[in-house]
Amino acid sequence: MFGVAAALLLVMAGPDSAAQDKPNVVRMPKALSCEQPEWEKEARRYELEGKSIVMFDLDDEGRPINPRTMRSSGWKILDVMSERAVATCRYAPPSEAEPKRSGLVLAFNWKLAPRQAVTVPAALVAGSCPVSERYAGFRPLPEDVTGSKGTLVRFLLDSSGKPFDLRVEAADPPESRQAAEAYIASCRFTPETRNAVPERGSMRGRLIPRDA
Repeated sequence: MFGVAAALLLVMAGPDSAAQDKPNVVRMPKALSCEQPEWEKEARRYELEGKSIVMFDLDDEGRPINPRTMRSSGWKILDVMSERAVATCRYAPPSEAEPKRSGLVLAFNWKLAPRQAVTVPAALVAGSCPVSERYAGFRPLPEDVTGSKGTLVRFLLDSSGKPFDLRVEAADPPESRQAAEAYIASCRFTPETRNAVPERGSMRGRLIPRDA
């Protein structure tokens, strides 16, 4: 249905040769290699995209340890994928001049490859979501899901536009997920089409609480 790709946006540079004789300049460890990041099946299924920034330290052998997400993509699964990818990198072990070994950073831009066919994405039918006791509406979101308020959800749509397999990103209690599923089911969506043929698609967005 679609291709996938992932790119390392930022790799810590090797030590600056001009700084070798300057004791006050912090030398960075030399990056030797990083394996191609791997996509989780669920991330591909829901067509998730985003940028994660991971901070980590190095052990005596130049292996990353203690990876932690410094800036979230908005999707937990992408952040976990990024932390896992950091563990595949290797740096030069410490040598005569001690390089920086803590607080290193890598950024991962998880991006789906462009589709070859003429594709019209699934869409929310304007005005189709009623106001409920809990929610004021649903707002579909573009790639960047980190800068808005509300409960972040993702779900699939069948070829008729019916939602299924909804996931709530926050660790809410089961009743919150049930309320989210019921609310999304009350909305109407047009299905994704490829070369004018309806097919299964996905959607991401936020449920807007009534008090927002």
